Formats: sequence, C-alpha cells, structure tokens
Amino acid sequence: MAGKANIEAKVLKVVDKWDSGQGETQIRVVQWIIDGQVKATNLEKRDFYEKDGQTRMGKAKGFNIADMKTIFNKWKEIKPLMQGEDSNDNPGE
Repeated sequence: MAGKANIEAKVLKVVDKWDSGQGETQIRVVQWIIDGQVKATNLEKRDFYEKDGQTRMGKAKGFNIADMKTIFNKWKEIKPLMQGEDSNDNPGE
C-alpha cells in the first residue's frame, strides 16, 4: 500500500482576498507540487479558516460574476504567471 502523497501549494500571487465571515476567501494563482512533481499553474478561489489554532484550507470553489470582474481587471498581473497555459491577452479569446 502506497504512503500518503506529499502535497505542497506554491502560491505565486494572491489576486484578491476578503473576510468571508468564518475566515478568509482568496482568489490566487497557485502551483501544486505533488511528491516533488510541479503541476500546471492554476487560478483558484479557496476558503481558509481557523481550527485548533491552525489555518486550514477548504476546497476550491467556482467563480461568480464578481470574481470574474476581479480576474478581468487584474488579468495583466495574472497572465504572466499563467504563461504557457494561455497566451491570449484578452480573456475569452
């Protein structure tokens, strides 16, 4: 039986963050590293909360229209980090 995978998140940029009432929600550009293997760069929205004195990470969530406006407005900051994934200057093209 294989052991538990070693999973790390390399956060390239926190695009936006806000208080969600039970913690913090972030839109961020991240690379997941699983057992030393760097995976594709992703744009994600994720909740963070405190439990037992430690910051915990919730599951990734879908984007709503307000999130999409933020992404659109900050695309010039996001695009270089995502380069190679999508080389278009304008989202939607």
